[in-house]
Amino acid sequence: MDEAFIRHFARHFVSIWCLRQRLDARGKPHGQPESFHISAFVLSVRDEWLLITAGHIIRKIDEDLQKKRRRIVQSYLIDDWGPKADHRDAIPFEFESVPRGRFGDEHDFDYGFFYLNSNHRALLQQNGIQPVAENAWRNPPPDPDRHYILGIPDEFVRNECLSTLEGPVVSSRPAITFHQVDRVAERPPGMPEKAAPRVYGHIALPPSGDKGEPPPSSIIGMSGGPIFGLKELAPGRVAYWVVGVQSSWHKLSKTIAWCPLEPLARHIDDQFGRIEKQVIDPDDR
Repeated sequence: MDEAFIRHFARHFVSIWCLRQRLDARGKPHGQPESFHISAFVLSVRDEWLLITAGHIIRKIDEDLQKKRRRIVQSYLIDDWGPKADHRDAIPFEFESVPRGRFGDEHDFDYGFFYLNSNHRALLQQNGIQPVAENAWRNPPPDPDRHYILGIPDEFVRNECLSTLEGPVVSSRPAITFHQVDRVAERPPGMPEKAAPRVYGHIALPPSGDKGEPPPSSIIGMSGGPIFGLKELAPGRVAYWVVGVQSSWHKLSKTIAWCPLEPLARHIDDQFGRIEKQVIDPDDR
């Protein structure tokens, strides 16, 4: 698949790299630190930026933190996926202090989000990151011509020294993949049913990743990645929406299940609207 085509969509994509340390029963470090990446994308609602991922990812991390099974040693935002990325410096991201939340997990609604402050936003913008704006999430077509998923399979993560704004650190440098998805009407046999709505699609594995890797045998690690829906509006004129958040994968049938994005975005929009109505202008006191 053409790299320029992939990177056009990757301008919305931001991954979170974390280094976590396992703790023993006394809360002391045990074993070597573990490195992992979270697939995510930037959403804009009422000119506020949020980083969207899967709810089950945040749940699992928060459970480890609350039960003191692990702690986050370092975390960064990686934002050099788009066509206008000029810098490879990762952005420091204080995972445990950044406002975050979730609606459900892999068993029902599977939405997770982080609130991005003005500093995060400015640094992401400098590297060409663009949020999924309202016209790209509101009122998507019910029948897109094509679907794609973007994310980082665990198999495409490899160790390297990462340059950051605070100096070099040892990191796991990931590679993104962009898969075409053929929507299917029904959940395949053997794929667990969820309590909240899901959309299903058969995934076509690409010939390689963006660094020339062989195709992944699993897309584990891509949870939280965006699902794009493309629709031809006129000959030679194609528009796209972000229609979902990747939630789960059935390896036997190569089927993915995603949660529709619009209900989450509308809910956030409603909440922000209520907050705006409660804020009193100084001149009105």
